[in-house]
Amino acid sequence: MPSEQPVFVLIHSPLVGPLTWTLVAEELRRRGHDVVVPRLDNPERPTGGLFRHHAERVRQAVEAHSRTAPVILVGHSGAGAVLPAAGDTLVNAVVGYVFVDAGLPRDRATRLDDAPPDFAKRIHDLAADGLIPPWAQWWSDDVLAALIPDSDQRERFAEELEPLPVALFDEPISVPPAWPDAPCGYFLLSAAYDDAAAQASAAGWQVEAIDGTHLHMLVDPVVVADGVEALGTGFEAAGPSDAPPAKVGGTVGAPGTQTDPIAAQRARIGGWVETGRRVGFLALAVAVILFGVALYWDLPGLVVQLIILSLIVASLSLLPSLIVGYGLAAAEREDREREHDR
Repeated sequence: MPSEQPVFVLIHSPLVGPLTWTLVAEELRRRGHDVVVPRLDNPERPTGGLFRHHAERVRQAVEAHSRTAPVILVGHSGAGAVLPAAGDTLVNAVVGYVFVDAGLPRDRATRLDDAPPDFAKRIHDLAADGLIPPWAQWWSDDVLAALIPDSDQRERFAEELEPLPVALFDEPISVPPAWPDAPCGYFLLSAAYDDAAAQASAAGWQVEAIDGTHLHMLVDPVVVADGVEALGTGFEAAGPSDAPPAKVGGTVGAPGTQTDPIAAQRARIGGWVETGRRVGFLALAVAVILFGVALYWDLPGLVVQLIILSLIVASLSLLPSLIVGYGLAAAEREDREREHDR
């Protein structure tokens, strides 16, 4: 067992703000727990994509608090996709992962791939100039009031929200091959995530459930703190030697099932695509830097040749990767739509 008390890292969905976890964080601290609440933002064109930027924001918040304390990563809603990458970036030992009313991560899938087709269409219908209105504007006042009955709390919640980039929904999420590398648990708040909780249970994860709303941490933080604390205590009791649970989300199912060969092949191709993108963007960045150097030194021939070489590498790496990547995303989206129709 680690000598230091685990830190609960409460990660909010990138669609909303950290207020979603503030009351639960206060309750857990009142009970003697150490808590960190990272703030996720959505900058334009972050290096490596938004989900890696979010993982980096988690790492920065954790390491600003402690580089040695073990952590329990807790992700609500859209933050579920961030948990594997966040765990992979940390120097801190991860005791466990808790998904709270969240979708389960699936390698190379986007946030819309596992959503109903009508929801995906609505997201793109809302988009204008690459941005989507703040999350609260997607719903009527009655729906928001049902989610957050307290009007002052609802107003504070809405004030944090900002327009969202379409890329947040379209970019593929990468899940590290070794994940899950620690025990996982699921905390079900609302019926909307019954399917995800069922997948977690089938994979052997510990599941807690209440009959609440998707934003129940702003309605009854004590009850939500109870569930998060129960799952975290279960991780500590299990100990680091216990084997992590089976993967979920499309490539590997519950214990005893076989890996889907098509999914495995797509995962391999997805890895090549990701490598090609990284090489292409790196070569493009080198070309831009060299161009600045060439301008300063009056365009020496050697530097110009290096610029041309970098652009050729970028073209050969980036263009095929983007084409194949879009093809993979389209194939997976078609599979999800076919499954949804069935």
